[in-house]
Amino acid sequence: MNALTLEFLVSRFPVLLLVFVRFSGLFATAPVLSSRYIPVRVRAMAAAFLAVFTVPFINPPEIPGEIVGLALFAVNELVVGLSVGYVASVVLSTIQVAGQLIDTELGFGMINVLDPQYGSPVPLFGNFYYLMALMFLIAGGGDRMMIAALIRSYEAIPPGAMVSAPSPAFVAGLASGVFATAIRVSAPLLGSLFMVTLALGVVARAVPQMNVFMVGMPVKLVAGLVVLAATFPLLPGMLEGIAGDMLRAVEGAISLLAR
Repeated sequence: MNALTLEFLVSRFPVLLLVFVRFSGLFATAPVLSSRYIPVRVRAMAAAFLAVFTVPFINPPEIPGEIVGLALFAVNELVVGLSVGYVASVVLSTIQVAGQLIDTELGFGMINVLDPQYGSPVPLFGNFYYLMALMFLIAGGGDRMMIAALIRSYEAIPPGAMVSAPSPAFVAGLASGVFATAIRVSAPLLGSLFMVTLALGVVARAVPQMNVFMVGMPVKLVAGLVVLAATFPLLPGMLEGIAGDMLRAVEGAISLLAR
């Protein structure tokens, strides 16, 4: 790095600091980027690296000279970064909600595994689907797309620009979209197990002596695993749709913050 570049960065240090704060918010909440497997020092260095190479493309705003004004601007930037990463995490959790619905129908609702990333118990198939979604996200460049979306956010929200809170309609639409997509992903298995339950009900009426509960549990488990194996090739297409929903939600959140 030559002296001119160092001089340029020093002259724009307040802007560089604000950009770094926005990227730090993204690396604190975004899926993959906020993983506990990535050391905090590495995430901070990545945020600083991206900030250095983003600053030259930003028109320098009027930064207040007093520390209080700069701190308020920094809080504003942190809100933008956290909001973008959080919206992406919420949309990606759709696949985990779908896995939890599947666990409940298969009788695995009481079985949880420890997620080392968040340090909390998660459903069995929910965790499996979520790990598959993370793998698909990395392979498809979703992490880079989130970074690119945050860089594009400077066109709508320059450093220091005040942001507005997302509307209740956006929050409600985001939550309803998560559950609607989760039901759509788990619909093949839910529908199949519903038919199995109806069949077991008919058998219970025809043969009252049979213990349907003891027979039904393994039957539903086998039927569910067969359906999951049959629909597994459809999973990449579902994950691609969820990744598209995630990026659209991020762009929508940025446009709402810019109002």
